[in-house]
Amino acid sequence: MNDLPSSPYACLSATVISDLNVNGEGAPALQNNKLAGLIITYDASSRTGILIPAPLLTRFLADAQNPPYEGFASAGFTWAPLIDPAKRAYLGVPKDRDGRGILVLSCLPGTGARESLKPNDVILEWDGFPLDNMGFYEDPEYGRMQMSQLIKGRRKPGETVPVSLIRDGRPLNVNVRLCRWDDRQNLIPENFSGEPVPFLVDGGYVLMELTGRYLRAHGANWERVVDPRLTQKYLFERHLPETPGQHVVILAGVLPDPSNIGFHEIRNAIVTAVNRKPVANMDDVFAIVDGDGGLRRITLKSVGVDVVVDQDARQAVNARLAAQYRIPVLRYRRDTPPQK
Repeated sequence: MNDLPSSPYACLSATVISDLNVNGEGAPALQNNKLAGLIITYDASSRTGILIPAPLLTRFLADAQNPPYEGFASAGFTWAPLIDPAKRAYLGVPKDRDGRGILVLSCLPGTGARESLKPNDVILEWDGFPLDNMGFYEDPEYGRMQMSQLIKGRRKPGETVPVSLIRDGRPLNVNVRLCRWDDRQNLIPENFSGEPVPFLVDGGYVLMELTGRYLRAHGANWERVVDPRLTQKYLFERHLPETPGQHVVILAGVLPDPSNIGFHEIRNAIVTAVNRKPVANMDDVFAIVDGDGGLRRITLKSVGVDVVVDQDARQAVNARLAAQYRIPVLRYRRDTPPQK
């Protein structure tokens, strides 16, 4: 299982070496006059490429030709290797299971894992396959593989798999319902398709939901360029909303105007509340702003002073900035397409 190019998602793939100079991407690879897979990237300097195997392509095509598209299955939990002998003993893993088992860290809301698993569970077997302490198993077709292949490669959304685990020092068997985890359900969606992101421009303050696409727009070294708090949030928490529908709202920037002097340098700051009311996504922001008759106050994470919007000048500022920066619409919600 390798991450796809320009993507944080992994799928079954293989690294191939070729003496032929593959021109571009999407080149078919043949074995015994049959399609072995599709080369999706190629590095001419090392003459290596990443190949998506034919069985995976066949499954994708069959799924795409029979709507609705199901996609790949997700178990809905995060995990870590379990190597430390002291920690294994603390969790009650029997000594005869040495070298086996992974540790459940968290379960995503609205998934089968949240229904059946708990943090600190130690999974010994998944779908009948023993797992080692690094999360690998012996696949009958491909050999030693990570457990992700058991979920994405051998199962579909909606199916249920048996799981053997240790909970509170006791053996337990549970069933986990698999689902399709949509990117839009993440705390920080990737948004590779470039869909419009909900935003609000009010008083020159630009509020929006954070996406992976937005972070990568800062360049190849975006991790060192953007606010470290956003980097940490993306790298370690992007799959972990506390509640369904939760996203990270940020003050992306401030359009300069005499009414907001002193705040021009603020950008990419996490917003925790609007008008003194907590927000979990831009839907919350719109509901609060519409209910209060406008944006009045912005509370930023780790900042002791709120940003206060000049109410007397707000409407005039909006009209002035819309004309100055040629902004066709000052807000976009998911349920209302942006004006053209």
